[in-house]
Amino acid sequence: MSGLADEEFDAYLKPSGHWAWRTNEDHVFEYLSDNFPELTGIDPTNFLGHQRTGLIRRNSDMWFSRRHRNLLDAHQPFERFRYPWEAAGGQVRWIETSGAPRFDEGGTFLGYQGIARDVTEKIEAEARPQTVDRETRLQQTLLAQIERVSKIGAWRWTLAGNHLHCSDEVYRIYELPIGTKMTFECALEAYDDEACATIKAAIEQSLESHESYDVTTRFTSAKGTKRWVHTIGVPEVIDGEVTRFYGTLQDVTEQRNQQCKMRRLAMTDPLTGIANRMAFNERLNALVARPMPASGASILCIIDLDDFKQINDQHGHDVGDEMLCWFAMLFAKGMDQNWFFARMGGDEFGVIAEQIEQPEAFAEKISALLSQIATKEHPNETGQYVDAAAGYTVLSKGSADTRVLLRRADLALYQAKRDPHARVRCFEMPMEEAFRHRVLVSQEFRQGLRDEQIIPHYQPVIRLDTGQIIGLEALARWDRPGKGIQSPALFMEVFGDREICVLLTELMLRQICEDMRQWVNRGIRFGRTSVNVTAADLQQPGFALSVINTLMRHDLRPHHLILEMTETTALAGMDKEIVQQVQHLRDAGVTIALDDFGTGYSSLTHLKSMPIDILKIDRSFVKDITRSQSSRAIVQALIKLGDEIGYSTIAEGIELRSEANYLRDIGCKSGQGYFFHKPMPKEDIENLLAPRTQIAL
Repeated sequence: MSGLADEEFDAYLKPSGHWAWRTNEDHVFEYLSDNFPELTGIDPTNFLGHQRTGLIRRNSDMWFSRRHRNLLDAHQPFERFRYPWEAAGGQVRWIETSGAPRFDEGGTFLGYQGIARDVTEKIEAEARPQTVDRETRLQQTLLAQIERVSKIGAWRWTLAGNHLHCSDEVYRIYELPIGTKMTFECALEAYDDEACATIKAAIEQSLESHESYDVTTRFTSAKGTKRWVHTIGVPEVIDGEVTRFYGTLQDVTEQRNQQCKMRRLAMTDPLTGIANRMAFNERLNALVARPMPASGASILCIIDLDDFKQINDQHGHDVGDEMLCWFAMLFAKGMDQNWFFARMGGDEFGVIAEQIEQPEAFAEKISALLSQIATKEHPNETGQYVDAAAGYTVLSKGSADTRVLLRRADLALYQAKRDPHARVRCFEMPMEEAFRHRVLVSQEFRQGLRDEQIIPHYQPVIRLDTGQIIGLEALARWDRPGKGIQSPALFMEVFGDREICVLLTELMLRQICEDMRQWVNRGIRFGRTSVNVTAADLQQPGFALSVINTLMRHDLRPHHLILEMTETTALAGMDKEIVQQVQHLRDAGVTIALDDFGTGYSSLTHLKSMPIDILKIDRSFVKDITRSQSSRAIVQALIKLGDEIGYSTIAEGIELRSEANYLRDIGCKSGQGYFFHKPMPKEDIENLLAPRTQIAL
């Protein structure tokens, strides 16, 4: 009990006919004062360990219990709650109780505490036609004890005569001398117009419904102290009319401030200090719920940093976090005042702009700001820059679905990231159609994987000095029902799905191993067969072991297989765990090739960090080799680099005899391309391999 020890409180209550009680956070009685058995003749064990509402067994009274439970669930004080307790012999005792919630310093609910009395005789007397004195000293004692225990002021307002009687705590909240004459109008002077209107409306509703009211409003004391107060009013009804109100007044300023603080924390991104996704969604929901303005437009924009994962992989997440904070600070500093800026998660940010007269001007502003940020080097030792792309959509009538708006902004962002000439893109309806097409293709491709419609086609790798076939590259083709064989160009979008990449690699590896096993059994010499793997594959725990097990199940040796990865995959492989996966494969005898070499911005870094055996020179250099001096210089440098470091080189995309001859003359050992053979199905490659085809150069 607050202010008094249990023993002192018991002694204080003993002459009043009340006993004290306390419940825990589950509303279970955990304490009854020593005078409880004396006042009731009831064994305390009938109450201790039970909930009050669980003690009520009379169905006719359950409606009243439900009202009481609503107050308990809301952690609100209650007064003069009467409930029947039925003894084992059928005797009914009526108990009247009042209580207030308990909270710790952090605002956590601990339970209730209060006082109670046996009012069986009073109930029976009220049932008889006689006059009852409603202004007893006992009521005053009850209100005083509630105030002392709960630190909540009590008041009583008699409508006839407009007399307002207040406890000492109410005067302390009002910062008025105790005993100052109070009226209803005087009490309302502490409330502003909005709060007054709220209270009056609550009272009017209570007068009509005879139900209690419960409001929390702003409040200004007589000395000008700004507060928040919580008021509860309970009407007293006689002959169908409300004659008085009883209630409590509580200063909840600290609780309110704590709630506001918690809300600010809940709405703020802890890393960058700007608004988070929750705050962004709340702002967007409020925006679409309002009527569209007659002039001006509202814009939803999504911003995504480019190659952010590479920063994390190369320099660690601490540097990545620094870059996110750096970007957020620069963007917030340069944006317009009427923009709402939030971090959506990861490296994605959102902007809501209202009352924009010209959306094109917004796009220009965003583009200029992102371009300006991209030129600034982060002041750490990594020398990193932050580049970003943005997609936006203009809110229009009928666009009340926030999910649709977010998807449209994402679709515009998707196009912006694919277009090297546009940093910012606006949503257009064809993007929606393209999105639906991608979704459809992705769904069909997943089904195609399950039905094994994805099959390998093989393109020979040629030794340039002899024209002999020395190996094969397996390339995925989709035998799409009703549409024939389709190349990856028609389903490239599905490779953005990590799960699809993993399933595709599993299927391709199994089919390739089955084909190689058949060729070995038939004496067909095919050299080695290569297949592409992605970062999603290498990030799968146990991927290296899975590859080795697949080879072993088909009685193949590791040297039969080459795993190719692009520079993008290799960059993801800067992760130590992925490097270990590749090293395990190489140690087991699997050959590792770096595909499209020369197109990445950190190729030399890959050569240093990844265990690689073969460099595949990208077709973009090969196609210009006979007419571009720079392409010739690059290809020569790559071949020389491979020779010096100890890697073999394969040129991709050879389409002309002159290209093949030039590459052979400058020391390139192997090549592949349409000049030699296009990718072909298993049956055709078997016919080609059987006579050990040799091409004259």
